[in-house]
Amino acid sequence: MKKILTIFLCFTVAQAYTQSIANVTFRQEGETVRITYDIREAQDGQTFDITLHYSTEAGRTYSNVLKAVSGDVGEKIKGGYSKTIIWQPLQENLTTLESDKVKFKVVAKIKSTMPDNMVFVKGGTFQMGSNDNDHEKPIHTVNVNSFYMGKYEVTNAEFVKFLNAKGNQEEGGRNWAHVDSDFGIKESNGIFTVKKGMEKHPVTQVSWYGAKAYCKWLSETTGQTYRLPTEAEWEYAARGGNKSNGYTYSGSNRIDEVAWYYKNSYDLGTSHPNHGTNSVGTKKANELGIFDMSGNVYEWCEDTWHESYLGAPGNGTAWLTGGNDSRRVLRGGSWLSYDYVSRVAYRVRYTPANRGNYSGFRLARDK
Repeated sequence: MKKILTIFLCFTVAQAYTQSIANVTFRQEGETVRITYDIREAQDGQTFDITLHYSTEAGRTYSNVLKAVSGDVGEKIKGGYSKTIIWQPLQENLTTLESDKVKFKVVAKIKSTMPDNMVFVKGGTFQMGSNDNDHEKPIHTVNVNSFYMGKYEVTNAEFVKFLNAKGNQEEGGRNWAHVDSDFGIKESNGIFTVKKGMEKHPVTQVSWYGAKAYCKWLSETTGQTYRLPTEAEWEYAARGGNKSNGYTYSGSNRIDEVAWYYKNSYDLGTSHPNHGTNSVGTKKANELGIFDMSGNVYEWCEDTWHESYLGAPGNGTAWLTGGNDSRRVLRGGSWLSYDYVSRVAYRVRYTPANRGNYSGFRLARDK
């Protein structure tokens, strides 16, 4: 076999991420070849499919995959340094490999990653609640661990993939979603599609059960663990986390800058293009770069409803004991809401099977 192998590097980057393979080396050791490499700047929790390809056409195509390999190769390889692949060339088809036109490359494909729309929220301590409403009392100290929060609310285009994969199943006495083309998603012969122009609108008419099922499906699809935010995480992120400026609404004291709500949506009438939900991310982001945490759609949280914060956990976890287990928390207000309801402290509850045209959700993920 040839003693010198030219290894060309190829790395598949997913959208805005900047992971890279670097420091690839090879060394012949008797009848084997040792290949080492680094995966740099991998996002926390990411894994990769690593394969060793070769070309017999001087690199024009790399359709052939080497099979006699072991070590840090295959599925779900984590990022890091000094990764090692052991290749046993004598177990391959040497006839095709013994050519001046043979070239090699290490290919890393992202196996699982959070969507590019997740924002890192550094943990910290904040004062949760307000004195404006009995449901928001008492103001209390909460320590929140670091986590990721969806930059945008889950959209029709994202949710319809879930419906086509899992169907619109019944849970809690109702289907996960009420399909209504006026609010974005329609169904014909078991196939779900998004009404043209509403792909980036937040999905609505989704029950708490449906939101939870979407998180489970996405977790199984990507290999990561997605979930609904806890109520404490939601308010911490809405307030701007450790970058908070203490705004009344998420990102501003001027609601029109950051929210689609009653006056600039519902009140305009059905003939106006801004009536109803609007595309995510079209208003100003808050201090963390998260959009629409005031207005557009209410967002489901994990927590059971409690009439006040008396006895609430101080560690940012979901409050699931006591309270009214037949109600779940929603936050943020919607396109139907007045400005008072769109405050970062405002709380509301509905049955988990409720599917209003004002309610949707966004994702959370552990660090």
